[in-house]
Amino acid sequence: MGEAVFEGRVADFVAALLEPQVGLRRLAADFIEDLYDKRSRVLHGEQLEGDSKLRSDARQLAASILFGVWSYQDFFQRWYESTPKPDEFFSRLREGFVMPGLPHGVLELPVRKLWQR
Repeated sequence: MGEAVFEGRVADFVAALLEPQVGLRRLAADFIEDLYDKRSRVLHGEQLEGDSKLRSDARQLAASILFGVWSYQDFFQRWYESTPKPDEFFSRLREGFVMPGLPHGVLELPVRKLWQR
């Protein structure tokens, strides 16, 4: 799988995890892809013309992803006493990309303001 395909899938998964409005998920995915691209460029040694706002946005997105995944797992652990396997989790996010709302147990987070500017 090429990096661009992986990047697009990750962005779609995160958008489905964090953005409840279907009409804004593409905007969210574009924001996430851009940040993921910047991450890749830095890891390959490039200097970015970023400021503290960019670093803050990246931290907020990372924390929101972690919190969203944790909330999802916690929901299933409490209600079903088991947590879906990663493949099932990603499958649900893929299917949910075109359905309104957030996955079970995931709360709407203020991270949404990052792509709604």
